[in-house]
Amino acid sequence: PLYNTAGELRSMAYISEKGKTSIAKGTEGEAKKCAHFDNKAVEKAAVVTFAVGLANSATISQAHNDKNMAMVTAIKDSDLPTLTAAFKQAYPDKQQVIFATNDHAYEKESGRNPGQYYAKQAAEKTGALVVSPRFAATETTKDFTNFNDLAMKSEYGKEAVKEQTEGTVEKAKKLAAENAKEQKQEKSRGNKELARG
Repeated sequence: PLYNTAGELRSMAYISEKGKTSIAKGTEGEAKKCAHFDNKAVEKAAVVTFAVGLANSATISQAHNDKNMAMVTAIKDSDLPTLTAAFKQAYPDKQQVIFATNDHAYEKESGRNPGQYYAKQAAEKTGALVVSPRFAATETTKDFTNFNDLAMKSEYGKEAVKEQTEGTVEKAKKLAAENAKEQKQEKSRGNKELARG
């Protein structure tokens, strides 16, 4: 199920036996602003994180097991700029983190790294922090692109997911706390001005 930022069901994503994802007909346009997430978790969390693919998102969430960090699962890397912007508009006070795909093998062939490109594009729009998986020198094929691959296929193993991302998540929490403090101060100043008026 794919929900909009208000938590309303707007589309469905289907995964074939071969792992190919398709979107319910007639909802393709709206689906770019939709994702799989727990609306209540997003409302409560200070940090909203984004990743592509359910298995990838689950791996990251399990590594951190943090109630102050809500996961939003995108269908495609190319949806990230639109999706993160929609969530920033709906939740301007929350700091975002993108767990980016690293298409390093494809980059060597074509000179393009779509996962990095779209994550960077999204971050420029929303101020999101970006963290990408780092693989061993021998892990250069297209089988190694995301954090689920890092946990399940890489010689670095599951522990590497948290090790490689913890610093970014902690930085995001600090930024979120600073934002909340600033907003509280602004609200307090506004209330004082109203009282004077």
